Amino acid sequence: MSVAILSDEEVLLLAGIVHSVRNDIRVTFGQEAFPDFNDLTGDNGWMSDSAIAGIKAISEDPNWTPEVEHERWYAEREKQGWRHPSAMGDPVKYPLDKRNDELKLNPAMVHYSDLPAFEKLKDSSAIAVVRAYLSFRASRSAQKP
Repeated sequence: MSVAILSDEEVLLLAGIVHSVRNDIRVTFGQEAFPDFNDLTGDNGWMSDSAIAGIKAISEDPNWTPEVEHERWYAEREKQGWRHPSAMGDPVKYPLDKRNDELKLNPAMVHYSDLPAFEKLKDSSAIAVVRAYLSFRASRSAQKP
């Protein structure tokens, strides 16, 4: 697969789809749903920015892996001040498996190999959605005279 150029419209479409898929995974595994992609503003605006950055990175690198996607996400969060709940030092007050948006604590702020399976599934699903779209788009283009 070669590097794909996506229009801004395609990037937004794929970011919305990936956000929805990841949200479905969250809910399936007992986590609270995030707002709909079209409602991400203000304090949640970083989620749409992150989804867009992920779509662009995945589409530009045919060798993108779930590990690399997690590293991209991790670096983004770290720059924004996010950390693992263990940084607070009190696992009773700050459970290690609970996200806290106010304090910017996220249990996924660990190395990829330490992520629970459902978190890895979110990274894999993003790549699968983008690659499926690119494959479909390429096959449609090849069919046109």
